[in-house]
Amino acid sequence: MLKVLTLLSATVVIEEGEDEEEEDGSIHGGVKKMVINDEENGGNNHDGEKRGRKVTICYDDMGGIIGGKFSEEDEEDSMLVTLNDGRRVIKNVRNSDDASPMEDTVRTSEQLEEDLSRPFALPHPARQALLSIVLLMLSKKGTWRSVSNAALFPEGDPNNNDRWMLLLNWRALLSMLLRTAPHLDEHKTGAPPMEASSMRSKILKSTVSMIRSCRCFFDQGIRPPGWKGGGPVELDATARALWKMTETDLLYHTHSNSCFRAQIMLYLFHPSKCSSAYYLEVMPKWMESWRNVDRCPEYDYLWMVMFGRTRKYIHPRDHDWGALRRHLLTQCGYW
Repeated sequence: MLKVLTLLSATVVIEEGEDEEEEDGSIHGGVKKMVINDEENGGNNHDGEKRGRKVTICYDDMGGIIGGKFSEEDEEDSMLVTLNDGRRVIKNVRNSDDASPMEDTVRTSEQLEEDLSRPFALPHPARQALLSIVLLMLSKKGTWRSVSNAALFPEGDPNNNDRWMLLLNWRALLSMLLRTAPHLDEHKTGAPPMEASSMRSKILKSTVSMIRSCRCFFDQGIRPPGWKGGGPVELDATARALWKMTETDLLYHTHSNSCFRAQIMLYLFHPSKCSSAYYLEVMPKWMESWRNVDRCPEYDYLWMVMFGRTRKYIHPRDHDWGALRRHLLTQCGYW
């Protein structure tokens, strides 16, 4: 699963420049670099200096595995490497064993724009084939349920000490979505299409389906009993980060493209399993955002799904659902 997702996230940068002596396959900052010397097309410049092409292939950190017993032999066979925080990631994705789980590095807007402007390394037919493999793997829910954040870890059960958890990086999946559909930003345009519109539409639908199926593997601060890696974890980490990212657009930029884009991101990436305290904290703000847009079927549907998720983890006596019922009957009665 991690290997296929890493391939799907691969992007490429081709630069014209002088031939540099660099080891093929070297790793720098989580980026695998390869140098290709194309003498036929690159040749020599007017000064007689030899020119070449440098191809840089970049892989995003898609996540890792925590918990469970894992020997060095298994690590070597599976191409996973154990970090100091107890997480196991694909080899050569990170260059430092001191990295924290899915560490958030502060980058400028220019750096983010540069990252998102890189094209995918694989052609569209290959990406569609890999997306089909991922969706086929995720369709076997019985196999994956025990390693998701929806799995329960009752105290006192010694068998849970061997439990594994798969943690996926939601930010890497968000970057993948924005590269696949750059038109989500109304101020951006994608590159001229080189394939049929049906192929682009199929890849976009497969990417969205994959993200929806991966929500239960985002890091929500849940760890198996006996897990000793890394520092303290934040409960509802992914949910809080997503709400922080979309809160301003949902509350203050209503009736704009940014508001509807933020709602789609919240719907796609927000994990269902959150603590009741978190849901009770954000539900009044969600209700305020819902009331700001009247009689929009798509907007109403997405908020109904979000409140449907909250209903699973809040006791009926802990929240007054009367406001939600009144809003449904008065403002959403047209459906």
